Amino acid sequence: MNKIEANKHAWGLLSEDHYNHFKTKLSENSYEFNPIVKKEIGDISGKKVLHLQCNTGADTIMLAKMGATVTGVDLVPGNVHFAKELAKDLGVTNVDFSI
Repeated sequence: MNKIEANKHAWGLLSEDHYNHFKTKLSENSYEFNPIVKKEIGDISGKKVLHLQCNTGADTIMLAKMGATVTGVDLVPGNVHFAKELAKDLGVTNVDFSI
């Protein structure tokens, strides 16, 4: 297994745990988008945003909640699967995820 595939595999082992963690945090409204990044990007309402290496989608969903239409991309199939589940669980529809 090459280094890239080994890295993808390692992240894939964490996908479900990340999903469960972020689902709890987002459901409790206790997850905060990085305030420095939020200040730098400003108002994104009505904009289209591409979020690279989105993991299981927590920040991608936060960007969508800020009013953007967001596409999250990740190299790990498990991350994309659980990102889609997280968005569905939270009822966030202005977001999509892809490999």
